[in-house]
Amino acid sequence: MTFYSLIRITTPALSLDRIMYNKISQLTIARADVVIKPKVNFVGSADFSQRNEAILEGERAAMAAMPRSNEVLGRYYPNFHKRRQQQ
Repeated sequence: MTFYSLIRITTPALSLDRIMYNKISQLTIARADVVIKPKVNFVGSADFSQRNEAILEGERAAMAAMPRSNEVLGRYYPNFHKRRQQQ
């Protein structure tokens, strides 16, 4: 077996893994009460030079999701808001 034929054999398996991972991710996100999606399209997966900007964008997205997060927490934990006010 040559290296080229090995690549051709494993590539479809990698594609199936990606398809399955994407499908599982979509189903998980669809069931979530709150989804935080920072806008980090400007950063590549191996680009660490813009990590600070990516972190800040994640913090912005998390802060924007806080009202919805608090609403959901209040639904699951009825005393959540009372405990927050006491602190």
